[in-house]
Amino acid sequence: MDFIFYIIYNAYYKDGNYKNDMPAFTVFILFTLAFFCILLMLADVKVLLTEGPYVKELGLKKYHIYLLGLMGAVITYLMFYINKRYVNIYDTYKDSRFANGYTGKIIGWTGLFIMILSPFIFIYIRNSLYK
Repeated sequence: MDFIFYIIYNAYYKDGNYKNDMPAFTVFILFTLAFFCILLMLADVKVLLTEGPYVKELGLKKYHIYLLGLMGAVITYLMFYINKRYVNIYDTYKDSRFANGYTGKIIGWTGLFIMILSPFIFIYIRNSLYK
């Protein structure tokens, strides 16, 4: 996770300046979305295990969605921002040739997109197994 955080955070940094005025906020939103999607997938796994494979809906109400979003934001804050942990992450990876190279960036962005798409991938797999 730290590696992906570094890749996304560093994507907004070019020639000593940030292309985005608030890269920390942008990264916070992207990771909140990623953790929200992972939590949504886990909710779907819970429904699959408790209700069975033929349930059409998760049965989540609007406040459940807000709660999952809030939990995603809290997880992001606790993992990356508390005690300015993002500075330690930056210092760890700033001299890494792999993290600053093209392949590392592709792997980092792909990892983020897979986290965001995880509930949809799970639903597709579940529906293809239980027709």
